[in-house]
Amino acid sequence: MRVRPYIEDMKPMSFFILLVLLTSCSLKPRLTGKVWSLVDVSTPRIGKTNEGLPMTPPLEDMGSFFRFYDNGSFTAKIQTLFRYGKWNLDKNKLTLVAEDGTTFRYKVVSFWRSDLVLFITSGVDHPMDVNLHYEAGPVIDDTAQDAFSLQNNLWEIPARQKEPDALILARVRNHLKCQLLYIQKAIDKKEEYLSVTEFTSPLAFYGNGMALKPLSRVPAEWTNLFYDSADASRAYEALKNGFSADMKLPSTNNAFFVYKSILEQLYVKVYLDTTSILITPASRR
Repeated sequence: MRVRPYIEDMKPMSFFILLVLLTSCSLKPRLTGKVWSLVDVSTPRIGKTNEGLPMTPPLEDMGSFFRFYDNGSFTAKIQTLFRYGKWNLDKNKLTLVAEDGTTFRYKVVSFWRSDLVLFITSGVDHPMDVNLHYEAGPVIDDTAQDAFSLQNNLWEIPARQKEPDALILARVRNHLKCQLLYIQKAIDKKEEYLSVTEFTSPLAFYGNGMALKPLSRVPAEWTNLFYDSADASRAYEALKNGFSADMKLPSTNNAFFVYKSILEQLYVKVYLDTTSILITPASRR
């Protein structure tokens, strides 16, 4: 689902893809400095779109992305899992080696301006060969302010053991900061819309504000980040307490500024619950 800052008529857009011969030397620099978001899925043989494919979960719920960095590292949402590690491009073969040693192999089918098509062979989640269509979006170069960087997505690394309240609240704060940076990027880059499924969240985005989803509608992907349901419930209560207090919203019809204001106030309220605790990948091993 994508949200525009203002309510307006959708303008028709036309897309076309130019197939080009690629080399790793010319393509590598063009993959970095942007985020690649999944926008469509098709089959190589019959061109069937995502609506007819048995994808699990459906395309609109995947929120998949790639963020490639110049130093050879990457972050990604592959299906419902956050991944990070090292990437390499050899001619038209893209290889990602995740933090747990899992290797993902893709073939670059086409690349034209802001459109990238990757081919992947059949697997458990996609029982047929498919082309994955990605669209480039702007990013913030400073990793500290980059919503897609590892340090701002530590909340997406599943807990390996029971966590004390301080670590649970730190995870919630890291999630709120990630969302806040994502909204700030949309404002700074003057983006016309943003995808509210880019990151798994118990937060619901609306045209005129934001709310906490009912517990029964919180995505399983969010709950599974915690060691057990008890820890997940404590995180939910922290957000619920944040929403329970009065909030001052800006007088604007720009939804992005409303989101920013709510996230900033939530972050402060959750932060005041305890002292800041840094979550690091090493602490989860």
